[in-house]
This record gives sequence, structure tokens and C-alpha cells, in this order.
Amino acid sequence: MKITGIHHVAIKVKPEHFPKVVGFYKDLLCLTKVRSWGSGGSKAVMLSTGDNSTLEIMSGNAENTPSEGALRHIALECDDAAGFGRLAEENGYEVVIPAKEITLPSSPPYEVTICFIKGPAGEIIEFFEVR
Repeated sequence: MKITGIHHVAIKVKPEHFPKVVGFYKDLLCLTKVRSWGSGGSKAVMLSTGDNSTLEIMSGNAENTPSEGALRHIALECDDAAGFGRLAEENGYEVVIPAKEITLPSSPPYEVTICFIKGPAGEIIEFFEVR
């Protein structure tokens, strides 16, 4: 018995925000739809993030949709963290931490470029580029 990876990360948004949030990930970041279900104000979609993992976006009633959740951030591995930061900013999204090269003080050291933005549902998204 073993864990084989992360299947999905889920974010829940208000029904009126659902089209914009799905559009951000699907159209702007070019994630592909794996499956979708539901109707009206209760919909969900799973978008592929590669390596058999998905981002699940769910809409629901406003009473049980948190404005901020326990989720710290979503980290999307990419090949150009600075480029994705620029793309987001050019499309009106806030850059929380501009792209910067860092070396994580791990053993062995991990050289990466990171950039954090605020997504359309208020979620924090990290673009994570291994150098």
C-alpha cells in the first residue's frame, strides 16, 4: 500500500465566479478539461495539470463557500515562472511576489524560480520553475 501522488487540488467558488475561474485556468493557463459535471449553481470541472494530477473547481451556494480557506497556495510547476507572472499581470491579476530566483536551503539545495499571484477566486497561485 502506498501513496502514488496528488490526484487533485480542489477550490470552491461562488457560482457567479465559476466561469471566470474556469476561464483563467483553462483559457489563460491552457489547462485541459478532463471532466465536468453538475448544472446551474452547482457545477464542477477537473482540469489536467500534468502528471495525472488535476485541479478541481467547484461552485456551490454562498453559505458554504469560504472567502479564504485553509489552503495555503496551489503550486503549478512550469518552465517559465516569470513569463506566467507577466501573463497574469497583463490580464489584470495581482502579482503577490514577483518572479525571483532562489535556492531552497534543502539537502541537496534546490534552485528554483518562483512567482506568486492572486487568482480569480482569491486563491494564491505559485508558478514553480525548477532550474
